[in-house]
Amino acid sequence: MPKLTDDELQDFLDERGHLARIGTVDADGFPRVLPLWFVVEDGALLFTPRSPAIIWHNLVRDPKVGISIDEEAAPWRKVTVQGVVEVRHQPGDEGQVAAAAVGLDLPVGGAEIVAQREHAPDGGRQVAAVEFFAQNLAHFLGEK
Repeated sequence: MPKLTDDELQDFLDERGHLARIGTVDADGFPRVLPLWFVVEDGALLFTPRSPAIIWHNLVRDPKVGISIDEEAAPWRKVTVQGVVEVRHQPGDEGQVAAAAVGLDLPVGGAEIVAQREHAPDGGRQVAAVEFFAQNLAHFLGEK
């Protein structure tokens, strides 16, 4: 499979409608994959897990992740990343999380929903980041 050019990679990651499937490891050793909206900013993939979610507890315990972003239809582009999560904003930093959510690949009105949920009783969100480096990034123009 041919690799995406740098421009093709950036165009793909900037397109709305793709989910990042983020893989972590549960405390019992089983893998867990969760689809989340994302944005790429300054060479990092940003996403916002909720603080009561299992994925957040997994990231606190072990910040290593595997991430896959792909598409169902031609040209079947795909990106995979392995990395270590850096928490950019902790729960309770609602202004920063809401600001980051504006850039997330959310459906129309989604950023406002994230901002409203910051005050919900089920807990707020964090902004987590995984840096893109040549050694942890693979991207392909797929073939069916």
